[in-house]
Order: sequence, then structure tokens, then C-alpha cells
Amino acid sequence: MADGGRQTFIVGPIFCFWLIISSSGCFQASEARADQAKNLTTPLSFEEGWAELQEAFTRATELNGSIFRLFTSDEYIRFYKTVYEHCADNHHMSAQFYEGYKNFFKEYLTSKVLPSLREKKDEKLLQELVRTWSNFKTTTGWLSRFFYYLNRYYLPFTKQPSLRETSYLSFYKLVYGEVNDQVRDVLIDMIDQEQEGGQIDEALVKNVLDVYVEMAEGSMKFYVKDFEEALLKDTARFYHKKAVGLMTIDSDDESMRKVKEWVEREREGTSYLKVSQKKLLQVSEHELLTKQVIKEQHEEKLQSRALMADE
Repeated sequence: MADGGRQTFIVGPIFCFWLIISSSGCFQASEARADQAKNLTTPLSFEEGWAELQEAFTRATELNGSIFRLFTSDEYIRFYKTVYEHCADNHHMSAQFYEGYKNFFKEYLTSKVLPSLREKKDEKLLQELVRTWSNFKTTTGWLSRFFYYLNRYYLPFTKQPSLRETSYLSFYKLVYGEVNDQVRDVLIDMIDQEQEGGQIDEALVKNVLDVYVEMAEGSMKFYVKDFEEALLKDTARFYHKKAVGLMTIDSDDESMRKVKEWVEREREGTSYLKVSQKKLLQVSEHELLTKQVIKEQHEEKLQSRALMADE
């Protein structure tokens, strides 16, 4: 409608509705931008970030045996992002997250893993150890992915062990430190049984021995210190008894036949002790052949005395 050169528009209900919606959308967009600006200036807290990771910790310890089905790619990104956003360029926060990572494994090992091992004995103990170690590796694998930022930047900069080494050392100190004597004794008893001609679960023995090596990330230091040294001493005792038994055999030919048989058996070795085969062979030869030489020398002295008496 025209009024003195001015135009007046009648605003209908549809236009009013559109105006309200548009204004509301603009207001929400403004709020979102304000929230973003606030997030950029408000420091993130360790407590909030750590709370966001509790789901990851819980699920990583409730394993179904498959590392590939535990978390989806979206979940992985979400947990990784939580660590990254809190720790990136924040040395103090990185230190807190690393300390939390270590404390989580300490609590998990002492409250979950150790109780399951303490109630087992003999081969059941070995089986439980293999099972818990396998699950522990999976747990470590996932959590080290979520905390990758620490592995990539913070830990090398501060010259501290990697995430995997940190968790593996926790397992070695807290778990193996308590059960190793039992585990080692069961292993050696099984090996002695096989040396006497018995049947044992060789695959189980091998899997347990692999744990020693894997805990040290491929190094043989735990295997040598915590198992092989005791194995060599036991092998020496085993063949010492055998050699003493040879002293009662009158026939030198029969004695040497048995010595060769035992040495050859040790030379052939078993698949799970290949890494110690050379040392085991040296021990067995020393015990068997030394005693055989002593026996022969003793017999020669007796013969010499007999000849002197005849003269």
C-alpha cells in the first residue's frame, strides 16, 4: 500500500516464523563460537581428561582374546584425541598422564592378575601365566596406542622408558617377582621328567619360556638370570647322579655306551631349549666324562697296586 510516497509491506505469519527460526539459528551459532573461544582459553584439567579415559581402561582389561575387535576406529580416535589434546605442548600434563598410566598397571596387576595366579599350582600355574601374559600384552598394545603422544614426544624428551617397556617392567617386578620361583621349579621338574623318558606338554614349556624373552622385549637377560642359571645347576646335579651310578658298573664298555647315549641325547636337545643347548651340552659332558675319567684312573691305580703286590 502506498502512503505519501512510502511503501508499507504486510508481514505474513510465514515470514514471521522464518524470521524467528533464522534468529534462533544465528543465536545458536554465536553460542557455539563463544563456546569454542572459551575452550581455547580455558585450560583442560587432568581430572576431566582422565575421567574420559576410564572407559578405555575398563574395556582394555575385559578382553575377548582379539586385539582387533576390542575398539572401533572411532573409539580409538576419541581416546587418542583425549590424550593428545591434554598433553600436546604441556609438559606438566604429560607427566601426570604418564604417572597415571603407570599407576593403572600397578593397580591392575596387583588386584586382578596376581590373585588369579596365587590360587594355581603346578601346570595350572603355567597355563594361567601364559593366558594372563597374552591378555596383558593386548591391554598394553591398546593403551600404548591411546597414549601414543607420550611415546612419540614426552618420553624420549625426558629419557624415560617407552610405554610398552614401562608396562612390561611392571609385570616383571610385580607379577614375576612373586611367582617366578614357583614357575621355574615347575618348569625344571617337567624337564627332568622328560629327561627320564616321561611325556610332558612341550608347547606349554615353550610358551612359558617365551614369556621370559618377551618381558625383556627380545633380550635374553631375564631368561638367563631367572631360568637358565637354575637349569644349568639342575642339569649338573642330574648328570652327577648319573655319573655316580656309572661308578658301580664293572664294564667300561657299558659305562661309555651310556655316557655317549646321554651326551647324544643332550646334543640333540629339545625345541624349547635350543637357546641353552650349547651350555647344557658342556655341563653334561663335564659331569659324565669327568666322572668316567676318575673311574678309569681309580681302576688303573687298583690294577697297579695289584701288580705291585704280585711282585
